[in-house]
Amino acid sequence: MAHPLTHTPPTLPMAAAVAGDADAAETVARHWWPQMRRWALAELADEPLADDASQEALIRLLDRITRYDPQRPFAPWLRAVVRNCCHDVRRRRGAVLPFLTDGSRPSPVERELDLQRASAKALSGLATLTPRQRQLVDLCDRGHATPSEAAAELGIAASTARALLHQGRTALRRALLADHPDWSSLFEESP
Repeated sequence: MAHPLTHTPPTLPMAAAVAGDADAAETVARHWWPQMRRWALAELADEPLADDASQEALIRLLDRITRYDPQRPFAPWLRAVVRNCCHDVRRRRGAVLPFLTDGSRPSPVERELDLQRASAKALSGLATLTPRQRQLVDLCDRGHATPSEAAAELGIAASTARALLHQGRTALRRALLADHPDWSSLFEESP
C-alpha cells in the first residue's frame, strides 16, 4: 500500500485541475491545505511565517497546477512548492529560525489555553532542530511515513534519513525534558 502523501487520492479531480478547471483546482487545494500548512510549520517553526508561506504556496498551487506532470507523484511536487515559498518568506523577512520561549497567548476560551501552551512548547522544541530534522520528524511522526519513504520524498539516502531522524527525535526529547523533567516517563522506551 502506498504512503498517503506520495499519491493523490483518486477522488481528487487532478486531471481537470491540470487541464485548467478552476473549481477542480480549488478542490485539490482545499484537500491539501492542512498538509501544506504543516509542511510550512515544520520548515519554519514559526506560526506567522508558516501562515505567510502556506498562503503563498496556496496561491502558487492555484497558479501553477496546470504545469504539474500527472505522471509524477503530486505530494513531492507540492512539497517543493511549499519549501520554495518558505525559503522566499524567510529570505524576504530576513528571518532566522526562532527559538521560541513560552509563546503562549491569552485565549478567550479557557480550555484552549492548555492546548496553546502545549503547542508553544512543541514549537520551541522543533525550533531547536535543523530544517532537515524538522522535515523528517514531520514526515515520519506526523505524516506516518517510514524513514525510507521520507528519504525518497526529500531526495536523500535512507541511512541519512534514519540518522537525522534519530538525532532530531533525541534533540526534541532533550529540549522538552529541559522544561518538563516530569515528562520523562512519556519518553521511556517500551520493552
